[in-house]
Amino acid sequence: EEWQRWKRPVSLESDSDFIYVLYAHVYIYVYVCIVCLFVCRFLLCASGDLVKVFSTSTEECVHVLEGHTGQVTGVILNPTNHLQVYSCSADGTIRLWDFIDGILIKATDKKGAKNAFTCVACHPKDDCIATGHEDGKIRLWRNFNQKKEYTYSTQHWHHDAVGTLCFTTEGMHLLSGGVESVLVQWHCEEVNKKDFLPRLGGAISHICVSPDGQMYSTSHLDNKINIIHCSLKLSAVIQGLVKGNIWTDLMIDPRTRALVMNGRPGHLQFYSLQQDKQLYSLDIVQQEYINQEGLDQFEVMRAAFSVGGTWLATVEERGRCTSDLESSLKLWVYNEKAQSFELNTTITAAHQDRIMHMCFSPSTETTMLVTTAWDNQFKVWLLGLDSDTQKEHASWSCDYVGSYHGLQPTNCCFSSDGSLLAVSFKEVVTIWSSDTWELLTTLCQPPGPIRELCFGRLSCSKYLLGTTAKNLFCWNLLTCSLEWSTPMDVCLLRSDPLSENVVAFSLHSGNTDLFVFRPSEPRPLFTQKAVCGGKVQRCVFSPREEPLDSCDERFQWLNRSRLYFLTELMVPLLVDDSVAVTPFYLLLGKHRQQQEEKQNSGVSQAADRVQPPQASVLLHTPAHVLPAASFLCSMFVNSLLISNTGSRLFPIMHLVETYKKRNPFPFHSVVVQMGRYVGWACKDLGLRAVHCRMIYSGILSPSF
Repeated sequence: EEWQRWKRPVSLESDSDFIYVLYAHVYIYVYVCIVCLFVCRFLLCASGDLVKVFSTSTEECVHVLEGHTGQVTGVILNPTNHLQVYSCSADGTIRLWDFIDGILIKATDKKGAKNAFTCVACHPKDDCIATGHEDGKIRLWRNFNQKKEYTYSTQHWHHDAVGTLCFTTEGMHLLSGGVESVLVQWHCEEVNKKDFLPRLGGAISHICVSPDGQMYSTSHLDNKINIIHCSLKLSAVIQGLVKGNIWTDLMIDPRTRALVMNGRPGHLQFYSLQQDKQLYSLDIVQQEYINQEGLDQFEVMRAAFSVGGTWLATVEERGRCTSDLESSLKLWVYNEKAQSFELNTTITAAHQDRIMHMCFSPSTETTMLVTTAWDNQFKVWLLGLDSDTQKEHASWSCDYVGSYHGLQPTNCCFSSDGSLLAVSFKEVVTIWSSDTWELLTTLCQPPGPIRELCFGRLSCSKYLLGTTAKNLFCWNLLTCSLEWSTPMDVCLLRSDPLSENVVAFSLHSGNTDLFVFRPSEPRPLFTQKAVCGGKVQRCVFSPREEPLDSCDERFQWLNRSRLYFLTELMVPLLVDDSVAVTPFYLLLGKHRQQQEEKQNSGVSQAADRVQPPQASVLLHTPAHVLPAASFLCSMFVNSLLISNTGSRLFPIMHLVETYKKRNPFPFHSVVVQMGRYVGWACKDLGLRAVHCRMIYSGILSPSF
């Protein structure tokens, strides 16, 4: 039974399956892995159009099974002969191998217009192999081990490619799944009888059965695992972070502090960052998703929370690539009893064109929403209550429609107290009063459409920040003048709601740099070059449950919040104070200031050093009792030199040992040069060097 425990397909799209790690797989895409009998002596994996046989003890490739002309999509042991293995490929063939000697025993060619093999499963007892195909058909092949010709029968229910197949433990049933999100249970003895369990989530990618046959498990492309009883009743659901198209911004639910973003098509997912699990998924579109290529369906494009999290505004669209745009603005109210959001108002065609941005007013006196669209207008939506205690009787109405010289509005944001509204129209920023909707002033800058708008917080609330393709600007709203500007390609700008800090992501030479600053001071508080490769698409500040009492000076901007962001590859990353206690923090060093600041810091550092006793006596002794200056010169100079032993050696070696303990990559060499640098060469990190005073660090060479 050992091979049954390990026999399971593994896909690159699934992060939950277990793959036995071999160092030889560094540059090999592993699609399917199985572990053989003989106390797991061998591991077989599909790599491109090859099947490679590895020794689990020596980690060496002992055989390469060559013969397929297309990508190998499945590998499985022959249940009647554990020295043989079946493989299927996109070239439409099934091959039987003796993997001990690396010999091809038999090849079965079964090609068709859409008959490419997608999956394979072996009957646990009978001479039968089930194969899934691109045309949605399942074929049951028999008599493989007999001298007479093989036979097969065809079953068809799936309208698209069969995603996965699995026999039950006793072989009484065959389970199948695909893009329909339906688990199909086929009765092997009664060919025309089958049972269904629908609406399981995303497309089914894998199915497995427990050893006793009482439980089934399905893995889905929306990062979900369903545990199902053999009677086809859903028992449990394990839901991870759903990966897909991120149209909305990253948001934090003020009530649960959960990360909110696009989930399944037409849904918003509420994901707990602390518990690392999905709290729930909110169906915005409220329509059954049809998984069919080329079918235009509604997507959630915009979302925003009110200050207390009582209201949620969403925008759903369909027909974005055509002239027949369908759009709806929906307002959701939080139900305390149901502990979820309920639909309150639907506004069809709130604008005549696409809604590009929206935000709630932070004022607690009125609940107000502003939307901007490509129809050259921005609209203000106001909440009216029939009863202060019953939000279900609330009604939303359009309170104001604004425009500016027929220009197209892009961004909008409220000041921290909600008294001012800033709306950008191409190259012009307009400031409006939220009480009278009077245009107070306009702000202009060198040519370039406004990308981002952001008000300062707390003591910096009088400042307004804006970005273009080439510059970052800061205006003082008290004087209505430009406070400062800097040439920078800022791709994303966000303010921390709990502090005065603002983060800016700048794309430079294919990498994104991170800058943290306050609008009142253009000099950054924190800088990290090449924080990630490519462009940062989304970011959000997440408030901490409890503020940090103490933190390194460079990471004080993270005392109350954490910073999360998504890259172009949709990889979530975290900037946190925990960096301060990892080896990477030791490699970061302090931000390099301008040349003048370097000189000033050098003077201050020299002044802060504890003077040796000789220098102290020399400087405090009256001049008329001192010996000649020529006699004191050598002694005075020696007293100013820093010793390269004792206390200087300890922190350097302690730094090296700390890094060696925490760094997962092996050390190849350690070089210590007293008074200058401490450096080491890591296998995967290259040659690194850190100044003894931790002023600057960097990669000296891309490889060692």
